[in-house]
Amino acid sequence: MDDMAKATLVELYDSVEYSDELSLNSEGPFVISGFGESAIKIEGDNFARLQSLTNLLSAPALLEGGPSKIAVDDAIIRSCRIALEQGNGAGVLWLDEWLGRPLEDWTIGRSIRGHFPVSPLQVGRSEIHTSLPESFNLTEDSAQRMLLSTVHLPIIFTIVGAKDADAAIRRGLDIIEESLSVLALMDQHASHRHAVAYFPIGHRAGFRTGSDENFTIRFASTLDDSPIEGLHKAAATTANARSDWQGRALSAARWYRKASNTIWPAESLSASMTALESVIIKDFTTRHKGTAIADFISPKLSVAGMDAGSMHSWIKGLYQRRNEAVHNGVDYLEDIEVEKLLAVVDRVTRWASDHLNQSHGHSSRRGPCQTFDEAHTWK
Repeated sequence: MDDMAKATLVELYDSVEYSDELSLNSEGPFVISGFGESAIKIEGDNFARLQSLTNLLSAPALLEGGPSKIAVDDAIIRSCRIALEQGNGAGVLWLDEWLGRPLEDWTIGRSIRGHFPVSPLQVGRSEIHTSLPESFNLTEDSAQRMLLSTVHLPIIFTIVGAKDADAAIRRGLDIIEESLSVLALMDQHASHRHAVAYFPIGHRAGFRTGSDENFTIRFASTLDDSPIEGLHKAAATTANARSDWQGRALSAARWYRKASNTIWPAESLSASMTALESVIIKDFTTRHKGTAIADFISPKLSVAGMDAGSMHSWIKGLYQRRNEAVHNGVDYLEDIEVEKLLAVVDRVTRWASDHLNQSHGHSSRRGPCQTFDEAHTWK
């Protein structure tokens, strides 16, 4: 901690005290910690000090592994108790040591649905297992038995360094979501249906089954030899170690998966156009982005039997609808048009992924593209 943070912390210590007569009434926000004679209420100027310290001492989970705001908030309040019992110096020392802890390894995972030919299957920085790995080192205590009863296989997990559980979960799930975006491109028949019961009046009630995502990987024992080997290898590296095109292709894959997994057409339209921008628009200096996207796509792809001119007008129109939805709050309800756009995004995202493969190119120039310019000049 710097001197300013320590000074604010001491001000907080000097102002808090134990009280067994705490009121839930307050003119502003407050925090109550503990019960009975060991209870502390932080409100008014003290609450402002607590918030200021929390914002100052927390760190981004994805960039640095935390500590998260939740953990810092709890640690500051704990240090207040230490200061009350042992003096301000002890409170400051404890919190300083807590903040200086090294990152710990955390295993973060979630259940998924699907069929996989091998276990484990490495996808980016994650692994998919069809049975709980021995490395989990589960014991027979009640907490572990509860975990076993709630985990449904297969499971995808990753190991991350973080300072607390909240930061670890954020960091781990970000990696897992990226890995699942890679996997979605591997399975050309991935299911994105939503489980829903429906009861139309005058007709029999029904239930459409299916999970939000259900993967079936039939022919790959390792993604290193698959059609998405380059994208998989890109996801296996950290963000700051990726090439320009690796970052763009992975971003497109994540936005495409997001577009495919929502039932709201406006959200799908926005995410679809963002995926296209990731690999078609070079930078912020490009003007008339909708036209630039249409210029790139219309000579190469067609949906619903449209010719190049019709495709160009259709894409420009959808980009305008996207702008209206994002910037003006105008809802977009044409789900059939969005489904057609998703077919285009699928093709473009796979095109971007292909440029990362070792086999990409021809006899005189073969290998993965590194930059936007390489991908757009190397056919």
